[in-house]
Amino acid sequence: MEHLNLLQLLLQVIGGLIGLLVIVIGWIGKRIHDRLDAINVTLGKIDRDLGEKVMDLNVRLTRVETTCDLHHVSQQ
Repeated sequence: MEHLNLLQLLLQVIGGLIGLLVIVIGWIGKRIHDRLDAINVTLGKIDRDLGEKVMDLNVRLTRVETTCDLHHVSQQ
């Protein structure tokens, strides 16, 4: 009879530890998910900023090319 009680107690402890492990894994997963969301937001901002800078460079290059073309045409 004592072995049965000890076995039941052991199974309850193991069940509790498994439950605790599930909780810890869930908590870690939520933290990872939250950090990935923050990284995604940051990368989105970087993408927009780089896109704006590329557009600004494109406008500047177009102006330089136009100025060079006008200067070249006026010298001919």
